[in-house]
Parts: sequence; structure tokens; C-alpha cells
Amino acid sequence: MNRSAAALVLVVSLPMALAAQGRYTRTRGDTLRYREVTTADITLDAAQGPIKVTSEQESQLAVTFAGRDSARAWYESLLLSTSSPQGTTTPGTESLKRQPFHLRLTARGAVTLLAAPAMPAEVAAITDLTHQFDDFFLRLPAGTLTKGRSWRDTVTLGDSTGAKWYLVRREARYTVLRDTVVAGTRALVIIMQQALTLASGGPVANQPVRTAQRLVGSDSGTVIFSPATGRMLARVRSGVLTGTMEITQPSGVITLPQRYTFESRIERLP
Repeated sequence: MNRSAAALVLVVSLPMALAAQGRYTRTRGDTLRYREVTTADITLDAAQGPIKVTSEQESQLAVTFAGRDSARAWYESLLLSTSSPQGTTTPGTESLKRQPFHLRLTARGAVTLLAAPAMPAEVAAITDLTHQFDDFFLRLPAGTLTKGRSWRDTVTLGDSTGAKWYLVRREARYTVLRDTVVAGTRALVIIMQQALTLASGGPVANQPVRTAQRLVGSDSGTVIFSPATGRMLARVRSGVLTGTMEITQPSGVITLPQRYTFESRIERLP
């Protein structure tokens, strides 16, 4: 995420301002394809020294529309990998390919998950892909997008009904920086900054252990959005969060300071 948006797409400034309503086009039968790469590093400060965990997710996703706010999405390819002092894990993902996520996607980019595919146990052990689209699309303001326009957006998501629980709060500020052209399509460069609070917890599979973590921090980046076509064309961002990991086991409770960093990039495919 320290890379600029120019590393993903060819960006050329336009001499004239681009002003248009910020809305997503969701034509029945249209299918959009994106490539996403996310890498993350976690460091836990234990008594015996730092414990480092790294992860990577690389996927190609498709989103198609069925009228009004209805959308369906799926993985066309998916690679997951995580490395820790215990070794490297690369779970199989073939069973997830083309399995549908059913979504509600509004014209302003707000996404509600209606149903997610069943996750293989080996995948669920390292990541929760049911949140794939929680923060995927840029959330747009009402009205016209013009150079210099800023807006704020706050989202809180959570679920405490099951054995595993989570809470996510995002407070974002967006500003339209300038006009651009991407592969012949007129678009806008939008910069973003976001305050993040993440909390989650639950039992560890096949162990008499429970974990709970709370992280606070921020991320920042750039989004390329085309009002002319109603499409998000690219997004890059990186973030740093700090907090604690609490591990509850029969012998007692251990609380470890934690640092979490990530980089993510999305680009629309032809």
C-alpha cells in the first residue's frame, strides 16, 4: 500500500474538471471482475520474544447484477497462505470457486451480505472470508462528485450471537483529488483516510483455549472511480493497528501486545 495508484493503472491528468453524480451502475446481467492482493503482518510481544505471523490473500473475483440492489459474487481464483513459527499453511480453496455470495449493493456502494458460501474448516481456521465485501467498494456521497469535494462515512458492523464474535468500526474521510484517465475511461482520483477499531474473539478449534483481541489504528490510500461508467477501477491502501491479544487457557490468562500492518490493492480486470 506504499505504492501509488499509478503502479496499478495508467493515470493521466485531464485539463477539465469531471463532475457527475457518484453512483454505481448495476445493470442486470453485467459482470465485473477484480483482482485483489492483500498482505498482512502480525507481531505479538511474548515473554520469550516477538512472535511473527504473516498472511497473503490473492484472488480474482466476479460480481454480477440481477436488478435493483441485488448482486451475486464469487471467486474465480483464490490463494491463501499464512506463516508462523509453526510453519506455513496453504489451505485448499478449490471447493470455494464459483460458490456464490449473495449481496445487496446500493447505488452508493453500501454492501449487505445476505448469504455466503460454506467455508471449509481449513480456510475458516486462518481467515473469515464471509467479510470479503464488507469494505470492498468505495462508499459514495449523495450529490455530485467534483474536484475538492470531501465527505465522511462511518460504518459499524458486528455479530455477538455465535461462539465467535466480532466488532468493526470504520470512520472514513474521502476527498476528490483530481481527474484522470484509465485505459481511455475518464475517472476521479479519490484519497481516503480511515480510523479503524477491530475487536474479535472466540474458541480456538480443537484446543481448550479462547482468544480475544482489540486493535485500534488507521489506514489510508487512493481509490479510482469513474462516474462516467459508475465503476470502481482501482483501490490501494495500507494500515497500521495496535492493541492486545488475550489468550485464555486452563492455566490462566495471557495478554500480549500486538501490532498489525496490512497492504491491499484492487484493480478492475478487462
